[in-house]
Amino acid sequence: MNLYACTYFDIGYFERGCLAVDSLLLFEPRVNVRVYSLCERSFRLLTEKYSSDLNVSVLQIEEAAIGMSLDGSDSSSKEFVSLDKRNAFFSISPAVIKHAMSDLTDDDWLLYFDADLRFYSSPFNLVCRESEDISLTSHQFTWWNKRLKKYGSFNFGLNFFKQGPIARNFLELWDASLKGVSHNLEVKGKKILSDQIFFDNLLTRDQFPYSLLDGKGANLGPWNLHKYSFRCEKGKVLLNGSIPLVCIHFTGLQRISDDLWTISKNGSFFRANSCLRSIYRSYITDIGRPEPINRPKGLRRFLILLANFLLGQLIRVEYYK
Repeated sequence: MNLYACTYFDIGYFERGCLAVDSLLLFEPRVNVRVYSLCERSFRLLTEKYSSDLNVSVLQIEEAAIGMSLDGSDSSSKEFVSLDKRNAFFSISPAVIKHAMSDLTDDDWLLYFDADLRFYSSPFNLVCRESEDISLTSHQFTWWNKRLKKYGSFNFGLNFFKQGPIARNFLELWDASLKGVSHNLEVKGKKILSDQIFFDNLLTRDQFPYSLLDGKGANLGPWNLHKYSFRCEKGKVLLNGSIPLVCIHFTGLQRISDDLWTISKNGSFFRANSCLRSIYRSYITDIGRPEPINRPKGLRRFLILLANFLLGQLIRVEYYK
């Protein structure tokens, strides 16, 4: 059983993506990571950074080919022409994973991870040879953030696929589902990024047996942080007293002034204790480059900002002064 991983990003996520890759290699030196670059600049920088690292392969996806399968077939439909660039980025997920799995042998594991994750222990401790062929996490929404259910029951930030017919068939079906305009969904007139929405209908246990990694410290984000207490102890992070932290998904983290960041830009209600705040502060500092400032505008954003303050979700980092 060999271990592989893949992710993709462009220059806008270069620093976050490199943090994700480096943290994975730190805790799992056996893994071979395949990094897909979405632009020429990030491809050049990635090639320079990992030129001597035998565990990392850097591959380039031409921006003009976003939305196309990476196997060279003409499987991208004309409907893709109408997609905005950001939505198209989310539409190539299954094609990237299929390409990354194309030369794996049966029972090899492939981990897909979003570029804004950071690992704090090996994610491969979560799966074994006897695990289901597909393993993933759910959002675990509560009643106060049920408005986010439009993004689907599952979160695509971290997924395991075991090479074999079950995973391959699911990826083919998922890829085909993303090829039409139907994936460019709207909720109350607003377009949403919908690669993971199709999991709700496609991922059935009868056809595609899968296991959930919920409650095991993986893919923690604003949607489920309320379920965990954090304790920093001797260089490790423990959840609810005994569960090792595997990775945090730093989506929702946004810079709102010169030296102030919010953990949850969309307003998820969880209290950030000193340990969690130190995790976020370290991540912000290690990004190493000031990200664009997005100052809150409007009454709704002001109310979210007030909730961020009351819940300890604002992080001040003097580094950016």
